Amino acid sequence: MKYPISAIGLCVCLFSPVLAGAGQPTLDEVIAEHCRAREASATVKAKFIQTKVFTLFDETETSKGTLFFAQPDRICWQYEAPDKSSTVINGKIGWSVFPDIKQIQKFELDGSTTNKVLSIVGFGTCGAPLTESFEIELGKGKKGFYVLLLKPTDPDITPYFSRIDLTLDRSDYMPREITLHEKAGDLLRFEFSGLKRNTKLDDSIFEFVVPDDYVVVEY
Repeated sequence: MKYPISAIGLCVCLFSPVLAGAGQPTLDEVIAEHCRAREASATVKAKFIQTKVFTLFDETETSKGTLFFAQPDRICWQYEAPDKSSTVINGKIGWSVFPDIKQIQKFELDGSTTNKVLSIVGFGTCGAPLTESFEIELGKGKKGFYVLLLKPTDPDITPYFSRIDLTLDRSDYMPREITLHEKAGDLLRFEFSGLKRNTKLDDSIFEFVVPDDYVVVEY
């Protein structure tokens, strides 16, 4: 099951003229550019590959689909393979849809927790909500990328993750890879491609609709 705290970012902006002509930027500069990238995007659409690594059993599970995001707090993860499903967060309400078993699992998140989760992967409000929830270091990335190493300090996040690696493309400061190091020792990685921003998205993507033959389970 794709739980929303794991499913979980993206925005696009032009490369900063100041940093484009300079050398290695500072951590503060990278964070500032990343935040500006988020703010510049009313909507985001991207393909993703999700890889779950079970370290204890030396097993890997891979799935893929399409991500949709609309400011300020609407997200939809549509999984297309190997099984069709979707997870949506719309403000304080979230739900996961499983067509194979005709079930919808509905849950609630308070606003602050939602924003912290969104901040993990590059969504929602940036700045203080990000920097106050993590200790952040600038790691070593591959050519053309910056890596932010996020160590959770927020009590709502620390039970789940020991570290989160946020890899940003230097051309637009958008996430291209996110690796979540879970407390249990497993890894959850998201890789993004074909990212588009400020395209029109159908509001129905983020609406809660129950088909006649589906069962709703609330958590």
